[in-house]
Amino acid sequence: LNSPVVWHQKFVGQAWLTALLFSLLGLFAIPMLPPYYQLFVFIVVMGISTGVVKTLGEDQRTAIGYLLILLVPLIVEMLLLGRQEMLILAFLTIIYLVSQVNLLLQSYDRFVVLKKARKVIEEAKELLYEKQEMLQNFFDQAGEGIFTYDRELKILDCNQAFVSFFNLSKESVLGRKFTELEDQKLVTILQAAQVEGVAKFQGPYRNLQGMEHWIEVSCSAITNQEGRVIGGVGLIQDKTREHLAIEELEFLVSHDPLTSACNRRGFRQYMQQLLREEEHSRLPTLLFYLDMNRFKHINDIYGHEAGDRLLIQGCRRLRQLLPEDACLTRMGGDEFSIVIPFVPMEKSREEEVISEWVEQLEGVLARPYTVRGQSVSVDWSIGVVVIEPGIMEIDELIREADISMMQAKADPKLRYVRYSADMGERHRRINQLHHDIQEALDAEQFLLYFQPIVRAGDGKMVAAEVLLRWNHPEKGLLLPGDFLPVARQFHRIAEIDLWVLERACRQIAEWKASGDLPFRSLAVNVDAHLLLRESFPATLSDLFRKYGIRSGELTLEITEDSLVDNFDQALKVLQRLHAEGIGCAIDDFGTGYSSLSYLKKLSFDTLKIDREFVRDMLERIENIFLLQTIIDMGKKLNYTIVVEGIETEKQREIIAGIDPEIACQGYLIGKPMPEEDFRRDFLETGK
Repeated sequence: LNSPVVWHQKFVGQAWLTALLFSLLGLFAIPMLPPYYQLFVFIVVMGISTGVVKTLGEDQRTAIGYLLILLVPLIVEMLLLGRQEMLILAFLTIIYLVSQVNLLLQSYDRFVVLKKARKVIEEAKELLYEKQEMLQNFFDQAGEGIFTYDRELKILDCNQAFVSFFNLSKESVLGRKFTELEDQKLVTILQAAQVEGVAKFQGPYRNLQGMEHWIEVSCSAITNQEGRVIGGVGLIQDKTREHLAIEELEFLVSHDPLTSACNRRGFRQYMQQLLREEEHSRLPTLLFYLDMNRFKHINDIYGHEAGDRLLIQGCRRLRQLLPEDACLTRMGGDEFSIVIPFVPMEKSREEEVISEWVEQLEGVLARPYTVRGQSVSVDWSIGVVVIEPGIMEIDELIREADISMMQAKADPKLRYVRYSADMGERHRRINQLHHDIQEALDAEQFLLYFQPIVRAGDGKMVAAEVLLRWNHPEKGLLLPGDFLPVARQFHRIAEIDLWVLERACRQIAEWKASGDLPFRSLAVNVDAHLLLRESFPATLSDLFRKYGIRSGELTLEITEDSLVDNFDQALKVLQRLHAEGIGCAIDDFGTGYSSLSYLKKLSFDTLKIDREFVRDMLERIENIFLLQTIIDMGKKLNYTIVVEGIETEKQREIIAGIDPEIACQGYLIGKPMPEEDFRRDFLETGK
């Protein structure tokens, strides 16, 4: 009942009822009144209608209904009276009614338009108030400092973030001039904005408390209607955290996480900057390339965590030695580079200066390191490149440094190696040889040669040794010393040894099938890279099963030097091989690091004495006594003894005199030869 619709319906009903009552009153009163009073009643009714139009003008339907109810019956009655003056009044009333209705219709249209306009204005005001409130809230609550200032750089208004940045109250900030601040960087930016319209700044800034921040500031000029600059508005953002995060990220991207030295990316960035410096056109720069020797041995003994700590200690020592503008880089693994920029030295003093730096580097790196509570000493191979003024090829410099370091590593007696042009050519040849080795494996260019091993007393063949040759398509027949060091450097030696082992097993099977195997065992050289693989014993067993080889028909020859760095692992592998009946011989005994303790612990069956003990024994009697001592020692340890390098009959006789059961190997008995010649000379003839 209280709804606007119901109320309006009641209002319309009451209004129309009132109109009806006035109309009925006029209908009954006019006929009974004299003409003068009839005119009076007519005027009263017209007045009522005029008041109704004014009062109900905004309700078009109610007002028109009211007029029709009020005036139509009156017009009809005046027409029925038929008098001339009544007819005139009736006509005038009709005109009045039509004009009033038309006026109401026009007024309503204007009212609707006006109402819509008012609504739009009210909505616009409300939206404007909301935006003003939003802008004020944004100004007050924004995380960035916002401020306005006049032409004298006096602060007119600011938000809480701006106040917090300067760590002051708003009352103390307002009215203050930027020219009064200690750090004047903002003054320059604000003044530039008044001239150029817009100005920006990004960089370090010190606030009133002396705290360093990294800020971004944007300023814009404010002009009046005449276009004259009256001040400006500025936005200041504290980017300290973001800046520190970016710096940390850039550090992580360009530095080694273990040692905090530069990584290869950081090295390249440093070198790019160095090569752009003006001093690079005048002064040489020293590049040292260092590699820790026997680092894998330390990892195997003490563990990788201990190896990491060793690298960290080494880098810490180097940082204490190097100047601030030097660059220490971990190039990978245990390899490091050091760049000493712009060293003022004459050509004649280059070697002296390099030697002084190497002496300092060795001085800090050679001191013992503490690893798991133990003192450990390591030595380093050092390559040196003098970066001449104007040189711009970074990759070439890295290649040259690596070549010189590898050259130093190849000869432990050298303190360092300085790069020279001929090293580059030698390195190119080595790389080409490495490429050719892969082609040799694919194209079956490797060949097996065989050398007999006979008993010293009666010359009966007791064994033979497999020796590798390479029938190179361009260089002819190559000996192992020509290519195996390269294969070992590029970690291809194990692949070659597996090839030799399989071909040797296949050859034994062929000899057995033809009945041409008068000796007990064929010896094959195996490098430590293959021997120390955990899968090697299983691989060898698979080859034996594939070709029907008994374990005693093949002997593995291992050089003593290859056992030093991985003694414990070698001991485990040799024990497994011994348990499976596979014989092992220690080759070139006496030239490396062998000791009696090695001979007792390692499960060897054969001891091959190096040719160095045989070569001069005819000239020096003490060499015969030394050789006899080694033979006696080997026999006491139940080794089969083979003496290498027998080239004369006198040498064989001396060995036979010591013990006729000792085996001999050398050119006197037979040179290494292809399988066809070996079969003809030593197998078919039964020699």
